[in-house]
Amino acid sequence: DTLAKFDLSSDAEEPHVESRHREGFIPVLVRILFGRFSARGSGGAKSSKDSPAARRAAILSSLSSLGRGDGTGELDYFVYMMVRVFVSPPGRDAPPPSSSSNATPSIFNKEQVRRTIHAAGEAGTDDVSLVKTAKAEGFLNLLSDVVSHIGFGAKEYVPVFVNLLLSICEHAESLRGGGGKRGDDDDDKKSEEGEEGSGAVVKGEDEGARRAAAARAGNVRSLCLRVLSDLLVKYASAFDFSPYRSRIWSALGPALRGLPGSVVGADRPPALLGLLECLTSHPRLIPLLEARRRGDGGDSNGNGSNGGGNQLAPVEAMFLCIDESSRPKVVDCALRCVDNLLTEGGTVEDFEEAKLSHGRLPGVRLVEQNVHLLIEQFTKRLGSNGAGTAKDNHLMWRELSVLCRVSDLLVSTSAGEAEAERASGAETAEVLESLCGLLVPYLHFDRKVSEDNQKYVLGILKAIMPRIRTDASLSHLQTLSKLLGPNRARAGIANRDIRHDIVSVISAIASHGGEGSSLKRVATSLECLGATHPKHIEEYDFDRLLPALNALGNEEGAEDGSWANLAGSSKELGLKPIMPLVYTCFQMLYDSDGVVTRGASKALKTLVAVSFAQSSKTAAAPAADGAGAGRPQNEWVWMIETSFLSCVRTGLSTKEVPVRRSFILLLAEVSRTFASYDSPGLHGDLNALRREDDIELDFFLNATHVQVHRRARALMRLRKALASDNDASDAGPPFSVQSLTNVLLPIATNPVHECRTTAEEPYANEAILTVGAIARHMPWNKYNSALWVALNQVSRNPGQERYIVSMICAIIDSFHFEVVVGAEGDAEADGGSSEGNAVWRMLKNRLIPKIEELLVKETIESGSAAEKSLRAPVALALVKLFQKLPLSVFEAKLPRLLVVICNALRSRDSETRDVARETLAKISASVGVDYLSEVIKELAGMLSEGYQLHVRSAALHSVILAVSKVYKRPASLSDEDVRLLSFDMCVPALMDLIQQDIFGTASEMKEVRGARRRLVKEASGVKSYDTLEIVARSILFRPSLAASEQTREPDAEFSVPPSAVHALVIPLLERLRNPEVDTATIGKVKECLNRVTVGFSHNTSVESKEIFPFVYASVYPFVMGAEVQSNVSDSDSSSDEEEIRISRTGRKKHGGNRVKTEGEANKIEVFQWQPSTLNAPKDSRKALSDRQRDRAELRKVVDGAIAPKLTGSSRYKALESSSSHGLKDPAGASAVSFGLRLLHSCLKKSKIDVKHENTLAMADPYVPMLTKCVEGCSENTVILLSLKCLSFLLKLELPSVPHYLPKLGQHVLKLLTDSGAGSNTKNEIAQGCFKTMTLLMAFDSGGEKSSFASNSTDKNTTNANSSLRTLPLDADQMQTLVSIIQSAISDSDHNSPTFGLIKSITSAHYVSSEYYDLMETILKLSLQSQKQSVRQQCCKIFMQYFFEYPMGKQRLGDHMKQLVLNIKYEYEEGRLSALGLLTAVTRKVPPPVLEEHAQLLFLPLVLQLVNDESKKCRETVGEAIIVFLKRLELDTLQSFFDYATRWSTSGGIGSGPLQRTSVQLFGIFIDSRKDFVRRGGTLDDISKRLQLVLTGSLQEPDGEWELHYFSLLCVEKIQKQFPSALARNYDLWDLVIQSLVHPHPWSKQVSSRIINSSFLDIDPVKLASANGHFLVEKPGSLYDIARNLCRQLSAEEDSQVDALSLLAIKNLVWVVRAMDAFPHLCYGDSRRKIDGNLPDPVLWLMTRLSNIAKEPGKQRREALFKCFAAFASSCAKGALTPYLKLMIEPLNRAITEISSKLEQRRMNKRQEEHDETELPKEVLQLLEDQCGTDSFLNALASVQNQARTKRERRKQEIAAEAVHNPEAAAKRRILKQSKEKQRRKRRIQDKKMVRAAPGKKARQRLN
Repeated sequence: DTLAKFDLSSDAEEPHVESRHREGFIPVLVRILFGRFSARGSGGAKSSKDSPAARRAAILSSLSSLGRGDGTGELDYFVYMMVRVFVSPPGRDAPPPSSSSNATPSIFNKEQVRRTIHAAGEAGTDDVSLVKTAKAEGFLNLLSDVVSHIGFGAKEYVPVFVNLLLSICEHAESLRGGGGKRGDDDDDKKSEEGEEGSGAVVKGEDEGARRAAAARAGNVRSLCLRVLSDLLVKYASAFDFSPYRSRIWSALGPALRGLPGSVVGADRPPALLGLLECLTSHPRLIPLLEARRRGDGGDSNGNGSNGGGNQLAPVEAMFLCIDESSRPKVVDCALRCVDNLLTEGGTVEDFEEAKLSHGRLPGVRLVEQNVHLLIEQFTKRLGSNGAGTAKDNHLMWRELSVLCRVSDLLVSTSAGEAEAERASGAETAEVLESLCGLLVPYLHFDRKVSEDNQKYVLGILKAIMPRIRTDASLSHLQTLSKLLGPNRARAGIANRDIRHDIVSVISAIASHGGEGSSLKRVATSLECLGATHPKHIEEYDFDRLLPALNALGNEEGAEDGSWANLAGSSKELGLKPIMPLVYTCFQMLYDSDGVVTRGASKALKTLVAVSFAQSSKTAAAPAADGAGAGRPQNEWVWMIETSFLSCVRTGLSTKEVPVRRSFILLLAEVSRTFASYDSPGLHGDLNALRREDDIELDFFLNATHVQVHRRARALMRLRKALASDNDASDAGPPFSVQSLTNVLLPIATNPVHECRTTAEEPYANEAILTVGAIARHMPWNKYNSALWVALNQVSRNPGQERYIVSMICAIIDSFHFEVVVGAEGDAEADGGSSEGNAVWRMLKNRLIPKIEELLVKETIESGSAAEKSLRAPVALALVKLFQKLPLSVFEAKLPRLLVVICNALRSRDSETRDVARETLAKISASVGVDYLSEVIKELAGMLSEGYQLHVRSAALHSVILAVSKVYKRPASLSDEDVRLLSFDMCVPALMDLIQQDIFGTASEMKEVRGARRRLVKEASGVKSYDTLEIVARSILFRPSLAASEQTREPDAEFSVPPSAVHALVIPLLERLRNPEVDTATIGKVKECLNRVTVGFSHNTSVESKEIFPFVYASVYPFVMGAEVQSNVSDSDSSSDEEEIRISRTGRKKHGGNRVKTEGEANKIEVFQWQPSTLNAPKDSRKALSDRQRDRAELRKVVDGAIAPKLTGSSRYKALESSSSHGLKDPAGASAVSFGLRLLHSCLKKSKIDVKHENTLAMADPYVPMLTKCVEGCSENTVILLSLKCLSFLLKLELPSVPHYLPKLGQHVLKLLTDSGAGSNTKNEIAQGCFKTMTLLMAFDSGGEKSSFASNSTDKNTTNANSSLRTLPLDADQMQTLVSIIQSAISDSDHNSPTFGLIKSITSAHYVSSEYYDLMETILKLSLQSQKQSVRQQCCKIFMQYFFEYPMGKQRLGDHMKQLVLNIKYEYEEGRLSALGLLTAVTRKVPPPVLEEHAQLLFLPLVLQLVNDESKKCRETVGEAIIVFLKRLELDTLQSFFDYATRWSTSGGIGSGPLQRTSVQLFGIFIDSRKDFVRRGGTLDDISKRLQLVLTGSLQEPDGEWELHYFSLLCVEKIQKQFPSALARNYDLWDLVIQSLVHPHPWSKQVSSRIINSSFLDIDPVKLASANGHFLVEKPGSLYDIARNLCRQLSAEEDSQVDALSLLAIKNLVWVVRAMDAFPHLCYGDSRRKIDGNLPDPVLWLMTRLSNIAKEPGKQRREALFKCFAAFASSCAKGALTPYLKLMIEPLNRAITEISSKLEQRRMNKRQEEHDETELPKEVLQLLEDQCGTDSFLNALASVQNQARTKRERRKQEIAAEAVHNPEAAAKRRILKQSKEKQRRKRRIQDKKMVRAAPGKKARQRLN
């Protein structure tokens, strides 16, 4: 800091050193400061400011002010200190010892200092050799700093410095042995190593020291060259270095020879190359490069040939550094040198100026003279594989810049030297050819060259191509052709100027072949295809474009411009000339103009057809000798297989769906055309996916369909085809590997990456399945590539992650390769190593680690730390992969994966836990039950405290649920195998976790008051109940294993329970048997048992032989517990032969006891299978001992708080509670409910074979037990379950049922009375009693259902006693029962059991006055009940009563009158029920009875038909009348027809309803009695009357429409039933045609149906031969029909009806065909007489339809577009060509308007779920297929041009209006602004509505 503040300048205002002191002070200061250069610093604390670099910079900055411009030479002292070492030996500057003390030291002697400096300027190599190498290096480093800091202050010392630098360099070269063998890069490396301690180089040293000195000399030379470079650049503008040119190159000559070799492999440029760059960086230094070589006769520039000597010119050495082995930095340095030469060191910015003055610019002259070498080096470098595709864009652009400048220079030079020698011209041509080869690759798409550079290169190529040889120019034709095509899966060059330049280059190439060459014609066609409109910017000139495209689409090949014509017949060129056109057509497929894309598609399809035709000719013609050498024999097929299909396969991956559709259709065309070829590259095997007979099954057409579900259907059919072929074991792949991987796989993967909406999800899912099916047939290399690409797509497309991962899973699921893991030391015989085969190595080292990387992801939310979450799909994919590997690998990988997932379950984030839980469940289902124990173990170990207990129960439920869905029990197993079932073995562990959750800590946490359960959502509810149900449903129901378990040794140990059923049920029943069980526990156990019951009822392994004993054994101790207890108590002192007895009613008297015999020991003993008594005593002695032990345990004193209190009055409560629970106890009732519920569910689900003898034997003991439950239980649940079980058992032929029948009847009736069934039928017990009573009523004493049918009398009552003998109730009880029923059905709530009991009583023919009253109520309910089921049951009961019970004539008549009155009920449902009942009675009543009551029925039915307001009722009345009329005699029928006739002729004001009634009756007569209508003139009479009615109604169109409508309906019925009778009634047909435009849509629809039915039987092209048809006999009717149908279609938007529009379209299709075939039938006779030349009726119709379709209206336009589509599908080929413009115009308008709206919606960020342009685009495609592409394209282009012209004219008119009529223009603007305001308001309102109610309707309105 002090030195920086100390100013040494002499010209300062206040100098720090006075002038009188400077002469003595400056030398001393310089000496001191110079000594500080090498000082190592003070011993104190080090600082960054005290570093050697900072110290050196500070010193030089201070010395830079010495002697600045004053001529004092103060800086000489410092220079002297620098160079003195090269003049005198060390210590020479010290005074001699003999000198006096007053002698002046040498440093203060100016003369001596100057002499020393001068001597240093003349120092040579010998002087330098005496200096130590370290000092030389120090001088060089110091000189570099001096040049940098002092700058021009040291200008006068430049000669001294240059001389020393060159001398040092010469000495270093001499030490290195002349150079050339080792380059500067080696020197640089040595200098970086920093060798130290080298002594002075003196003569006579030994060889070792000389080698060390030579090694150090290289470092010195590199440093010297760098310092020289700095010095030259610094003083180039102020100093002339030309005198040193010879010495410079003399010193550097050996280094120049070694420079090209030194750059090989060098990471950075050598020092010599850096020096050359410095020489080229300044115009005054460039002449130094013009050096003469030694020993050769070259020119003054030294640029002669290399053969005269070993010396290289500097420019040559510089150019040789641009080599294929040079690194980018070296090449960049060399290119900078060349660029500096071309621009004179950057001083000539404009290259045009450089070209004009190239003779005067030395740098340009040097490049020009060595251009051959430069081009050769560029060719070597860019032609190599490594350097040709440089990744450094900066280097690439510099190379391109240099090449362009050199090329431009050569082109301009050769143009200016046209008279040069011939040899020189040939040499220039070779150079230009090389330049073309270097420039063309820069146009490739992957180089990403800017458009300006592309234009520059193309301009140069355009100038070069005519100057090179023909074969050389044609070699670039393919590359230039590809530039006109697409860029991989995207559009290629879109800039039309660049494309025009490419075509210009191709034209330049074509100039070699003359005007008539094929390439010249191709260039002309290319110009037409790229022609732009002369008036419109960026638009095609269709006047030139369409003829060229149509010519390419001509398959005949005779027309100029077709493929065959353009290809020519040149054998040398082959098909190269047409390749630019091929790629141009592919590029046109990406164009947005539909005309261009369709034309290009047609041209390419034509190329395929032409190629096939030409290949067939080539195959038929003999090959000429030597012809086609080096080329394939069939060039057309080769072109399709390589170039054509390469573009097609690339286009299959494009993201533009319309473009992809074109490529798929092209592929379909190729596969169809070349289906007979065996080459897999032609994809002929894909022709199997085409279906010309049924386009609905064609894969390619469906894959390109506009509807998503059709595309999904195509993939589904492909997948099924692949799967069906895969099922065949001997068959190979259905398609070739090329077709699978290059075609089908891209088609299937596109939907996965493009799915954006919910509607596309099924399509994406189907695509995923298809990818899996394709992967199943792929070889390993393709499979590995596909899977790796899919894995990488996960991170690249996070929005599509779930679809991509699903695709990964599908690919992994299709893994079908053999995996050999291998072990160390074992080598596989098939080439595998100790690490396994190639598949395993790839999986282990690449795929599995990649999948594991994606297993967990980090999510960072704003303001929170990063959280790790599980990627569930990735985990599933990983499991899928592990399952494909050997078992050892899978078992080693699975535990770690489970640990990761369980760790995720411990997360505090609920969403993370949800994902982990679902993932664990899916993995458990995937690995199967064999590994369920591993999952349970991980859950139990890792989730063991706090909230994790709730998470564990939820996770366990999810796991068990998922496993149960895939788990299938084995069909048949032995007892030992059953015990080893994986799922059943997990039941104990599951029950442990379940009980902990229900009864343990987790339950206590939930029951704590105020517990914060919402923090852990898994704490809500108890999932363990559901888990119990699932386990019960999944285990093997085999409780009989307990019996075999008891036969084992008592001390035998088993790790598994005797059966899974017992492991599930025993813990729960034991809790109920606990004497101290509390109410809460009973409730939980009850719920558990209920869930177990539900699970068992859904268990498919439940069998009757297992369920009956199990339930009986479970329930019996609780039902008969008191009896068993008393028996045991009474037999305390009895012998051990006594047993607990089980009574079986029906074999012995009820309650009788007997001892089992020895033979009965092997029979079924249901009691010993009781799950809760597996350790129950087998005899009474064992029971007594157990009882005494229990008593002792109860009396035993227990220390602590849990000791029972055995004092006072509560002393014996423990003893009392130890007794078994009975039916009165809640615990016992819960156990009984469990057993009965299980029994009932199994009976209900038909799990028991009721027809088997053993089943009936096992079911019989249940009757007395259930009877006791009904009799003595106080729990409603047990009673209800008992009744339900009895409902099933009473249907069986059980021996004990008759015995208990009366008893059951009494108890059931008592329950009905006690439960208040008469007033509360919703009571479940009441309903159960009704059902049980129904079965009891149907049971007789013989064990069969009784049929109490009686037809004995006509009285109202029968002998009650005879009927009641077989009933379970006596007469009084029956009256009570009927009264209960009467009261029950009078209630508003009715139930089916009540009516079932009534049916049973009715079937028994029970007769009483109360019963007849009951039937009156039933009839009333059939009308008035609000429940349809009740009305239906009442109708059935009344029908049975009406036809089976005896009744008199009076009662019968009253019932008939009541039935008729009921049809007038005020409510619709009641009327429908009454009409149904009346219809059933009418259909079944005997004919005499019906004839007797005919008048009673007819008129009310007719009145109801006319007056009823309900449509359903009117239809039902009509059906009733039809049934009624069908059963009447002709006389009665005629009288009724006379009524209708009279009504039809009625007149007056109120005659309308009567006429309508008559017309309706006419239709009913036609439907019901054809025989009657056909008889006599009835049909003609009906037709005449209908004609009169229709005439009158058409004259008054505003009148009653119903009369007209029903009249047309009657005409339609006549048309269907009697078509011949209506055929010649032309007046009636005329009325029907007029009805097509009736105001009411129903009349329009009926008349359209009538017209359509008349068209069905006639072919329109044979209409003239249909004699008698009204269209032929009455000309003009066809025109009237077409006109009226057009009026239907042109209705207002609100009046559009889909059904009516569909009928109109069908009729118009028929009419169009008839008009086209017979136009004269469209006009009447009068018109034909007036006009001899009739106009085209089809043109009139098409014009009318086109005008209608132009009007706005979505539904109207859709109807018209469907009509056009129907025309295209039905009419003959080419029939619609004259009318194409008329149909295309509205279609184009609709597409334009919809596209504009969609664009506006996209700008407003509003999504559209449905693209409305699909329909018009599909219609356009149909029209193109029908009329041909050429005609279609011409018409479409004409329509688009016309629309554009109208639009421009409209704009011009608006602009002119603003000038001529400002007022109108202002009004227009005001109207537009008001509409915009209204739109904004509406938009704001829609947004408010969406925010207020974000529902579906709101979103629909918004869209």
